[in-house]
Amino acid sequence: MIKKTFFLFLALSLIIDAKCDGLNRITKENTDVIIVNENRFERLMELAKSYMDSNHEFAFNCAYKANEIATQTNNIERQAASNIIMGDIFNNNGSPLNAIPYYEKALEGMDALNNYEEMSKMYINLSNIYNNNNLDITKAFTLMHKAVDYANKSNSQYAFINANMSLAELYYTNNDYSSALATYDKVLKTKIDDKNYRFIAEAFTNKSEILIRQGEYEEAIPFIDSSIVLCKYNSDIELIIENYGFMAEIYDSLNILDKTDNYYQKTIKMAYDNKEYEDCGKYMYNYGLHEIRLNNIDKAIDILKILCDSTETFRWFDICYLSCYQLSKCYAEINDYEMAYKLFNKYDIIYDSANKVRQKQMIDKIKTGHLLKLNIEELKSKEMDFANKRDNNKTRITSITVICVLSVMLVTFIVLYSRHRILFYKNKEALSAQQLRIDKMENELMTMNFKSNKEILVNMALHFKFYIDYVETLKKDLKIIVDSPESEQKNKIKSFYANIQNNTLLLNGIQGLNSRINDIYKDFLSRLEQQYPDLTKTEKRLCTMLFINMSSKEIAAITNTTIRSVETSRYRLRKKFNLLRDDDMVEFLKKI
Repeated sequence: MIKKTFFLFLALSLIIDAKCDGLNRITKENTDVIIVNENRFERLMELAKSYMDSNHEFAFNCAYKANEIATQTNNIERQAASNIIMGDIFNNNGSPLNAIPYYEKALEGMDALNNYEEMSKMYINLSNIYNNNNLDITKAFTLMHKAVDYANKSNSQYAFINANMSLAELYYTNNDYSSALATYDKVLKTKIDDKNYRFIAEAFTNKSEILIRQGEYEEAIPFIDSSIVLCKYNSDIELIIENYGFMAEIYDSLNILDKTDNYYQKTIKMAYDNKEYEDCGKYMYNYGLHEIRLNNIDKAIDILKILCDSTETFRWFDICYLSCYQLSKCYAEINDYEMAYKLFNKYDIIYDSANKVRQKQMIDKIKTGHLLKLNIEELKSKEMDFANKRDNNKTRITSITVICVLSVMLVTFIVLYSRHRILFYKNKEALSAQQLRIDKMENELMTMNFKSNKEILVNMALHFKFYIDYVETLKKDLKIIVDSPESEQKNKIKSFYANIQNNTLLLNGIQGLNSRINDIYKDFLSRLEQQYPDLTKTEKRLCTMLFINMSSKEIAAITNTTIRSVETSRYRLRKKFNLLRDDDMVEFLKKI
């Protein structure tokens, strides 16, 4: 056995030696882009920009190598450019926090070159990262004000407008409307030319949007008209659609029905003609709600039915399930309960599909960000290894031979040693398999117990709701007895008493829903009260229902409220727990 193994590896070493030149050529071809010399900086940067969206890791490798070349030649401008590319790769692909150090390095180079316009852009990017990821709002404002300062130093009208538009948007997203309006006014005082039509039109639109949110509808109209004029001059269809939508919203709020209909129809037609289908769907939905408010149910049904069918075809689940819900309510208004029930079931299915799509997008984003967390030192080591293999053929052949000899010795040792360890590993695998079976059985038992408890609580809660409805019926019957003549009251009272006797089992069955919840989950409630003593009884009960993984629909049925009320309560709980937007509250509660 040992002799055969030795001869096998000896033959392998000879083959490797004979194919060494071929191996060198293959290595050179595969690493031709990464292992480059200094005169290929521009080519690397082109490749990095080309592959930013399709192959993030390859693009980063190209930009990183370009940065190495710029560092070796002490070219500050090229260093800044390559750092911006690396930062953009992280920022555009789900990992903005990793972009910060690269943007900061780029700022150092731009400062040395007095490139104030590019510095302004970079401060805008950094400010948006801090604001959009809820890192430090104060720092976001500090960085944005720096962007404005450097835009002023650059004497560039484009940089000035871009920085002030970004500052106004930052004020707006943080609900400082007065500061946002003042900043938009600065932009609107800028002289209009061919280069800034889009900015000025957008400033008019954004200012009007703030006025609409403040209820100052008539004051917003002239700003939208001005924006539309500029958009038509500049053929900015997308912004025209947005402006028409705002006009429809304004006239709807002012109850000027003919103009409301006119602008909704113009907005939908323009969006459809220009293949802006998502905008078309959004404004069709708003138009349908408008008709519902006017009690034009038949017209609302026609609009929402078209929207529901088209969005389902294109798999736009978010607006599709909203359309189904409103359409179901419309059919209920005209007493077509069969169609209303059918559409409500469809709403449930599409709502679940929309959640799955959002979860997949979130997972893909996290996965992309994780893959982009590259180790720079590891990359350097890999490149040096490739360079040594290319430049030192003889050293590589010697290394391969030594490795082969060591491998023969290692295999010999493994063969001899494995004979004494086979039984040990078999026993170990058997024990591991047995332990896995035990763990699986325990997990299944816990899952069954959890589902059983949840089913008990849900059934009891639904029984309680049925009891409330039954009490309402008794109230109505009692009122009928009180209002009837005295000659008929005796017989009706006997019937009323018999009805109560027949439902004694129902009255006895609803007792103790809250005590049952506390008995099953008393440990969880005890820990919850210790960590969050300021929670109300209603909030504790909601936490318990979320802990057993009940959906908003189930909770709404149990508590005799709407799904919207449950979602509002969940949002307030998230604020009390200081949870971020992407945090899962159910997982958070299970860790308490």
